[in-house]
Amino acid sequence: MANNYLEFSVFIEISDVTAKWAKKFVGSPEHLEMLRAQEPDLYDEDEELYLPFEFDCIDGGIWIYDEESGDAEFAAITIQRILQKEYQFFEENLVEDPTYANSIVTLSWAATCSKPRPDNFFGGIILISRKEIRFQPYAAWIKTNSAEMIEQL
Repeated sequence: MANNYLEFSVFIEISDVTAKWAKKFVGSPEHLEMLRAQEPDLYDEDEELYLPFEFDCIDGGIWIYDEESGDAEFAAITIQRILQKEYQFFEENLVEDPTYANSIVTLSWAATCSKPRPDNFFGGIILISRKEIRFQPYAAWIKTNSAEMIEQL
């Protein structure tokens, strides 16, 4: 028997004001309902909601990660909401510098297996800004690049 994992880890620099807000928001009923609304097919309406990744506030920002079976898409949605809040605090003059709110966060993820089974290892990357989330799974990159390589043969 083998175990499959989906792992990721990202540190996001944000202001102390936003970090305090994020500490209250992440994992709250409001946050979990927001995640359910984004992906209604993943949760039954009567299913208990849970935070599908780990979250810690660390000096200078927040750390979002998972060592086993995290949900990188929900992590990306959460990161985007935090960046949006950082920008809102900037507009309200609670944060002086918009640098963090205007940053692009890169979240890379890996799907691994506890045994060396073929096709059980892959991953992808997610680019996150306060306005947009872009996903790039490895399969799309392989399809594009293998087609180009075949043309050259």
